Amino acid sequence: MKLPSILFGILFLFVQVLSAQKQLENIEKKISTAYRESVQSKTDQFESVYKTLYTLDNKENSIVSYWIAYSKYQQALFFNRIDTKKEAFKLLKAGIQELKSIKKPNSETLVLQGTMLSFSIVFQRNIAAIISGKAQALYDKALYKNKNNLRAYLAIGKSDYYKPVQYGGGFKAESYLKQALSKPDKSTNASFAPTWGRELVYYYLASFLLREDRIEEANSYCNQGLKKFPNSDILKSLVDKINSK
Repeated sequence: MKLPSILFGILFLFVQVLSAQKQLENIEKKISTAYRESVQSKTDQFESVYKTLYTLDNKENSIVSYWIAYSKYQQALFFNRIDTKKEAFKLLKAGIQELKSIKKPNSETLVLQGTMLSFSIVFQRNIAAIISGKAQALYDKALYKNKNNLRAYLAIGKSDYYKPVQYGGGFKAESYLKQALSKPDKSTNASFAPTWGRELVYYYLASFLLREDRIEEANSYCNQGLKKFPNSDILKSLVDKINSK
């Protein structure tokens, strides 16, 4: 009599996972829209995102936890943008805890956790070096787990971009960001897998080249980025800086 019960349990879990995956298919776009609308209205527009995510079981489905954490990251970026620092830091900490609850973190989870940790330096600069080291360890582990993860190369390149020269910064940024451009948007074929990051790769690569006074190269990468992301505010702003040189 035990076997049918076990099979029923497995089937029930399988149906739950499929249902969650179906609802997650457009979740990244919903989060991006929530962030954009929040910036435009200067009010928090993430409620509808959380209504979707919190109806799903994140205890048995790590991808749900990933998108909850990513939502909190984007929401924190918005609150920081409108100078609501306390709320931004609170969201970051909650998102990091969500990722830590995942028993077997994959490459994407590790990159996001490191990215959120790095952002938290804004709110705790007194321990910046410690946090930076922890984030770097997460990035290295993420890259070890998946050599094709665009976001892992972005994270390492971005981290090196911001690291002061006197501490060894500026030597990895160009190489890792260029490698990021050669990687696919998705690490897996799953419809709900993360695709974010390529726009930022173009931005940081062009910014780095501009900082190095390699104007023509900076302009080239910035324009390549604008062809793929014609509505990108950060790339439009950067190309204006490049053209003013």
